[in-house]
Amino acid sequence: MAQLTVSFTTDPSATFYRIKYRRTGTSTYTTITATASPVVITNNIACGYAYEGTVQAVCSPGVSCYNFTISNPDMYQDGDVEYTNCSSGQTVTQAVTPGANFIVCSSTVPVIQNMNSATVTQGSVCGTATAEEASSEVPWAASAVECPVYYYQVTACDPAAPTPPNNEVRYDEALATGSTVVELTGAGYAGWYYLISDVGGPQTSTVLVATVYPNTNCNNMLP
Repeated sequence: MAQLTVSFTTDPSATFYRIKYRRTGTSTYTTITATASPVVITNNIACGYAYEGTVQAVCSPGVSCYNFTISNPDMYQDGDVEYTNCSSGQTVTQAVTPGANFIVCSSTVPVIQNMNSATVTQGSVCGTATAEEASSEVPWAASAVECPVYYYQVTACDPAAPTPPNNEVRYDEALATGSTVVELTGAGYAGWYYLISDVGGPQTSTVLVATVYPNTNCNNMLP
């Protein structure tokens, strides 16, 4: 599997780091977090492509407030709810009367007290208790990730077909489908079929530079 290593200068005041990355030439970033450098990334990384992104040090992640709906379906039981008021940051205790249904904006999950009939349901963001403290996003770029190279026993289905130098075949493990007969592409190989195996027997992975066919041997594969 291809992987990308991103190294950066750490900051002793940072709580964590936010790393964005994308394949060069694309528009959508994937975002991950890390607590140290370097960071080894394997998700959504393909060999043969360059990558770019940003690194940002986050000293304080900030705290968002959410709307919480407090519902008490019991028409006889009452109690209280305790939550953190988003505007003041103070702990508030509010009565929950029989049959009550209301919304509070809190930076913590409200806690029901002295009753067992009421429920708490989280809703949309309603404010920010504390803002995020972070550095600017520092850009970085990485050259093309090298594709792994594997050496196989490559047998041409037609004796006239050219043999790849050193039996070298490049492939991406994520694209493996299980067939062993391929038509190699590129200068000199287009249109020729090859049986690819290793010392231990048929190779169950396919090659990146090939069009894969369902046959598992060279039968009916001659030009």
